Amino acid sequence: MKKTINNISGILFAAVMAMLFFTMPATAQNNRNKKKESMIARYSTHYITVWGGAGYSGLVNNYPTTTGGMNGFKGNPHPYAGTFDSKFIGGGGGMIGFGYEWQYKKFLLNVGPEFRILSSKDKILLSDPYDADFTYTDILGTWPMRNHYQFEKNFREIETVGQIMLPVTMGAKFEYVYFLAGVKVGYSLFGTWKQKGDLTRSVSDLMAVEDWYDIASLDYKTAPYTQKSSDPGKVGNKFGLDLAVTAEVGVNLEDFFSSGWNAQNMKRRFPYHFRVAAFMDYGVMNLNVHDDNVALASAYETGITTNSLHASEWATSPLNSLLVGVKGTFLLQMNKPKGRKPITPQLATTVWDRTNEDKPVLLAGATVNVLLQPAGKSKSTKTPKPKKVATNKQGVTLSKFKEGDYTVWAEKPGYFPSDTIFDLTLVEPEIPEGKKAKPEPTRVEMSLVKVPVWTVNVKDGKSEEGIAAKVHILDNMGGELLDTIINVPAEGTTRFAFNNTKYLNNNYRVKIMADKHIYQEGVVSNIYGEDTYVLEPIIPKKEWILKNMYFATNKTEILPMSEESLRTLYNFLAENPSVRIKIIGHTDSVGTDQANQKLSEGRSASVKNEMVKRGISADRIETEGRGESEPIDTNETEEGRQNNRRVVIQVL
Repeated sequence: MKKTINNISGILFAAVMAMLFFTMPATAQNNRNKKKESMIARYSTHYITVWGGAGYSGLVNNYPTTTGGMNGFKGNPHPYAGTFDSKFIGGGGGMIGFGYEWQYKKFLLNVGPEFRILSSKDKILLSDPYDADFTYTDILGTWPMRNHYQFEKNFREIETVGQIMLPVTMGAKFEYVYFLAGVKVGYSLFGTWKQKGDLTRSVSDLMAVEDWYDIASLDYKTAPYTQKSSDPGKVGNKFGLDLAVTAEVGVNLEDFFSSGWNAQNMKRRFPYHFRVAAFMDYGVMNLNVHDDNVALASAYETGITTNSLHASEWATSPLNSLLVGVKGTFLLQMNKPKGRKPITPQLATTVWDRTNEDKPVLLAGATVNVLLQPAGKSKSTKTPKPKKVATNKQGVTLSKFKEGDYTVWAEKPGYFPSDTIFDLTLVEPEIPEGKKAKPEPTRVEMSLVKVPVWTVNVKDGKSEEGIAAKVHILDNMGGELLDTIINVPAEGTTRFAFNNTKYLNNNYRVKIMADKHIYQEGVVSNIYGEDTYVLEPIIPKKEWILKNMYFATNKTEILPMSEESLRTLYNFLAENPSVRIKIIGHTDSVGTDQANQKLSEGRSASVKNEMVKRGISADRIETEGRGESEPIDTNETEEGRQNNRRVVIQVL
C-alpha cells in the first residue's frame, strides 16, 4: 500500500513538473504574442481600394522566320512553300479592380480581384501565294486551272484577351511616394481575333503560258480581306492561366494637398485617399494553350480561309502578356490606428556662467523657470506660476512637460537674470523607426552673469584707520555719466553691488571724498575686486591741483567741459563748511609776463565766482594769480605747457 502511494505521488509530481515545463514557455510565448499583436493592431491601417488603369498592352511573341508549312487540307497537293515572318506591334489595354490593403507603419500589402483587357496587333508577312487547283469549263471544253491567293504586306491580326486576375503585392509607403511589387495570377475568360489586309487573287491556266490577273468574269482581283473569330466556323483563341509579375511606383496625392484639407479629411469617420502610379505587368508563363497546330491559311477551289496566328503552325515560341501604363487608386480608410503610445515632450536646458566671457563654465544650482502660457483667452484670474527646475552639477536640467506654449528663463541669486527669455512650443516628438530610438528633447541654452560686487576701503592718510566717506562713481571711461554715490560707513569698508548690466564695463572713474580730507580720484579696473583709497587730512597750506579745468584760449571764460571739476570742488567746500581756501591760477610762458599775470588772476577769480554762484560764501575763498612764475614742467613742449596751465587749491 505504501509502495502504491509512493508510486502515485511520484507520478503526480512528474505530471506537475511536466505541466510547468510545457505551460511556462507557452505562457511566456502567449504574452509575447499578445504584445506583438497589440503592436500590430496599434500600427495597422485597413483600406478598401478601387483602382483603374490604362496604357500599352500586347501579347508578346517572337515567332521565328520559317519557310514551308501546312496547307490545311489533307491530300492537298500544294503545301505552302513560301517564307513566313511576323512582327509584334501591340495595342491598348486597361484594367479595373477592387480589393483590400493593409498598412503596418510603412509596409503595404494589397490583394483583390481585377479584370483586365489586353489588345495586341501582329503584322504577318507571307512571301508566296497559297495555291489551289480547279477545272474551268467553257464551250471549248474543260481546262485545268490553279488559283493563287497572295496576302499583301498590310496583312495583320488584332487580338483581344479578357482576363480575371488576382494580384498579391507588397511594398512600402513613404512621404509623397509609395511602391508595390508582386505577382498576378489569373485566367483568360475569352480571346478574340480579327485579321485585315489586302488579298490578291490570280489564276493560272495550266495549259497556257501566263497567269491571269483581274479577270472580272472570274472575280479574280486585289480586294480587302477580313476574317474574325466570330465568323461562322471560327473559334476564339485558346488562352489559359496567366502568371505575371507586377510593379507600380506612384505618389500619394493627399501629401500635396493643404494641411487644412488633410486635417478635415482625418476627422471623417472614413477618411479617403488618392494615389496615381506608373505600373507594369508582364506574364512569365506561356499564355497560349491551343491543342493542335493548324494552318494559318488554307486555299481551296473557290476561296481561302485563315485561322488565328497564335493557333497556327508557326506559333512555336511562348506568348506572354504585357500591360504598361498609368493607374489611379481610391482608398477608403476603414480605421484610425492608435500608433505608438503618446510620448510626453521633454525640455533639456543648459545654463552657463559667462561672467568670464573667454572661459564660460557650466552653472550648477541655477533655477530654470518654465511657465505654461494659457491657451486662447483664459477665464482664470489666478496668476500662473512657473515650474522651477534646478540645474545639476553639470549645469543641465531634463524634465517632461505637456504640449503647449512656454516661456523659459533662468536665474540664480547673485546673478543677473538670463540674457535671453525663450518663447517656445513643446510638441510630442517624432520617433524614428527602430527599437533603440529615443525621443529627442527640445534643447535650450541660457547664460547668467554674476552681479559685480566691489569692495572699497577708505583710510585716513595719517592714522591709517578707516573713515566715513562718499565714493562718487563718475563714468565708465566711455563718456557715459553714471553719477552714483556709495556711502562708506565709519569703519571705512563697504561692498557695492553693480546690479545693473550697464555697469559691466570693468573700468570706471571714481572720486572719494571725506569730511576734513582732501578728495582723491581713482580708476576701478575690476568691479569684482577690491580697492583701497587713502585720503590725506586737510591741514593748512596743503595744496592740490584741480584737474580737468578748461578755459577759452587766452581768456578767463570757463568751458562747459570743466563742470565735473567745479562740482567736485563745490562738494568739497559744502561738506567741509569750516574750511577756507585760496584758488591760485598759473599759466605757461607763451605771451608777456604782464599778460600771463593778468590771465592767471582772472581765471582764479572765475573759479571763485562759480563757487559763489553755487552758494559758497565769498569770505571763504581767496584768489591769487602767479602767471608763469612757477612752472611744474617744461615750456618747450605742448604737453609741458598744458601741465603748467593749471588751477591749484590751497587750504588756508
